[in-house]
Amino acid sequence: MPRRSDEAFLDDIVRAADHIASMAAGASLDGYVTNNVIRWAIERQLFIVGEATYQLQEAKSSAYDRLGSAQQNVAFRHVLAHGYFKVDDRRVWEIVTMHLPKLRHEAAALLRELDPLWHVEAP
Repeated sequence: MPRRSDEAFLDDIVRAADHIASMAAGASLDGYVTNNVIRWAIERQLFIVGEATYQLQEAKSSAYDRLGSAQQNVAFRHVLAHGYFKVDDRRVWEIVTMHLPKLRHEAAALLRELDPLWHVEAP
């Protein structure tokens, strides 16, 4: 199977971030913690962010090097996949509210640079 393009992985990151923003809109940490469906959905989207970042790393893509939180994305993906029992809800909420908007911005900017025709609506 041919490798997916950097643009496809960056698009995955942007779309996952948008899904998370939509699910987290108007919520609080307490609301997040008590709503299993939202919590599991957000964790799944964070897994996608981490896996897409990992795939960029494996391809030795310059896009990986240009994502400021690339190492953290991959590390958190490993926690979600292999250390799911150690997931800290407060840490997830911090990622969602404080770090993800910057990552989305970086990934979208890289996408526009690589593919000037790329466009997705802002969340």
